Amino acid sequence: MAKWSCISLVVGSIFATVPAMAQTDNYPSRPIKMVIPLAAGGPIDTLGRTLAEPMGAALGQKIVVENVVGAGATIGHAQVARSDPDGYTILLTHVAMATGGALYKNLPYDSQKSFAPIGLVTEFPTILVARPNLPSKDGADALAYMKANRDKITVGHAGVGSATHLCMLLIMNALGGQVNMVPYKGTAPALVDLMADRLDFMCDGPTPAAKENVESGRIKGVFAMTRQRMKALPNMPTVHELGNKELEFYTFHAMYAPAGTPDAIIAKLAKALTAALKDEAVIKRLDILGAEPATGDAVTPEAVRKKLDAEIRLWGPLIAKAGVTAN
Repeated sequence: MAKWSCISLVVGSIFATVPAMAQTDNYPSRPIKMVIPLAAGGPIDTLGRTLAEPMGAALGQKIVVENVVGAGATIGHAQVARSDPDGYTILLTHVAMATGGALYKNLPYDSQKSFAPIGLVTEFPTILVARPNLPSKDGADALAYMKANRDKITVGHAGVGSATHLCMLLIMNALGGQVNMVPYKGTAPALVDLMADRLDFMCDGPTPAAKENVESGRIKGVFAMTRQRMKALPNMPTVHELGNKELEFYTFHAMYAPAGTPDAIIAKLAKALTAALKDEAVIKRLDILGAEPATGDAVTPEAVRKKLDAEIRLWGPLIAKAGVTAN
């Protein structure tokens, strides 16, 4: 009887795997939902909608973008973490995946365990901008002004945990002090106050609007927090040129599925993402945003895990040191 029981168990397990194998082989057989955990119209939403068409073409199914906003992207993250690990719900998000655990208590997911990484998408560069009449002649002078007037200046950001907020935390850590930070509901209203001299500094991305404002003189471009000069703003010096490499800051974007998604499905999604990142429309859109598509080994689960681990090690201590929470 024991022999027959063992055989039955083996046969049963073989037949039990057949539906799962068939599901993987036939994937995708219906539309896929791409969750964007931030509001429509922003850079990551634009990126997701630009990626959806060529990724869907590569997979042979439509990808539908859904914005699930709130709590610094964590609501959208949580929805994906709870979704069935069948490849029909994926997530496109940014540095919030690395900072959520430090900013929020009792997150309903674990950034390193609740998701199956698919691949890196891009890194968005960051620039520091200032009010138009800031008394500084260059980037080094602006940093000196910021350090000397920490108790007087006011900086704006797009909300706790946003890339613009993290950027200022990085700068304040390098300068060894805190400044008066004012949260806004997005970068647009903060830029309005910056142009009106109601703010002294803020971080932003090299978007078309930022580029126009800098070139017109409505705001002052201080420096790019990048390794190399940007095509969008070639006259703006980099932090490397200023001898402040510790101020380099890019916000990374990556794609994930729920933990437990079969490796074969992850591989198909990564292949489709790689194809999409070579699409001319995607490359053009990223170029407008001042970013470049990930290539080669960066579009792999391993690259995302490595990047996520490094970002958690970077931001965890900085957020704790600043005493910042989002609860």
